[in-house]
Amino acid sequence: MKIIRRWKLDLKQLILLLVSAGIVLAVYSALMASYRVHERAFIKDTLAANQAYAQKLAAVTELFLQSLNSQLRVSAGHIANHFDDSQAIDVELARLLTQTNSFDSLVVIDAQRKIISAQPSSLALKGLTLDPSLSLPIELQQPHILDPFVSPAGNLLVSPTFPIFTPDGTYLGFIAGGIYLQGDTILNQLLGTHHASEHSYVYVVDKSKRLIYHKDNHRVGEHIPGNVAINAVLSGQSGAVEVLNSQGVDMLAGFAPVSTTGWGIISQRALTSIVAELDLTHTNVLYSTLPFALAIFVATLCAGFLIARPLAQLAQNVSY
Repeated sequence: MKIIRRWKLDLKQLILLLVSAGIVLAVYSALMASYRVHERAFIKDTLAANQAYAQKLAAVTELFLQSLNSQLRVSAGHIANHFDDSQAIDVELARLLTQTNSFDSLVVIDAQRKIISAQPSSLALKGLTLDPSLSLPIELQQPHILDPFVSPAGNLLVSPTFPIFTPDGTYLGFIAGGIYLQGDTILNQLLGTHHASEHSYVYVVDKSKRLIYHKDNHRVGEHIPGNVAINAVLSGQSGAVEVLNSQGVDMLAGFAPVSTTGWGIISQRALTSIVAELDLTHTNVLYSTLPFALAIFVATLCAGFLIARPLAQLAQNVSY
């Protein structure tokens, strides 16, 4: 007949088990609390950093656009004195194009929407008539930045413009600078100074939520649905928020507006990259603390054993 012996906990084993469980739970609770605190800190710091970078980039873009406006104003004044001299206008545009490297192309358009000069000359735009949809500078007769459009030469661009007036105030037309949005362009060089990685990048939208800058150049010109960050920045707000991007990825986004154009600059980083970085940090912390935790665990067990042994003996004597 097989006798089955039941394993029973005596007092000593029970005390040691409770001590062990208490140590494990205490260490686990401390690590989890530390993880949550660091997670909130990582997210908060990332949001603040992205907002600060977006604001800095917006300020740099503002200065760049102001510089463009100043350059166009000087050339407009010079062209106004030689408006009937097409060769003089060509020379001025060539000078502005080559000396400043601020524009990818330049044109002068008269009050009847006719292009009377264009640089570089290889664009072959001279003599063409401007599309009526782009005639807002003629209607406004003041400095204006045209929204992104496809030029007659087939380039997607934005265009700062400046009116041309005679000394007696007669409106002659305007000068327009072309800034290409695709390829290795001036605007891309300005905005591309950000250290973009697989999980962190900057993009810029215009008032119509169209991408005018993105690390994926093929997406430039794409109309994207608004999210919390885009809607906020296009309403003139600056801030930071966690959003779901158009690709369905959770992002930590900081944003700031470019007031002169109504553009919005968004700097963002994937939340998963923050979690991965945090996991790596806490793995290193765990490996660093494990020897000390084990030493404390062993010491506590030894102390618990010394305390539990007389109690167990006392309980055993009482039972008899």
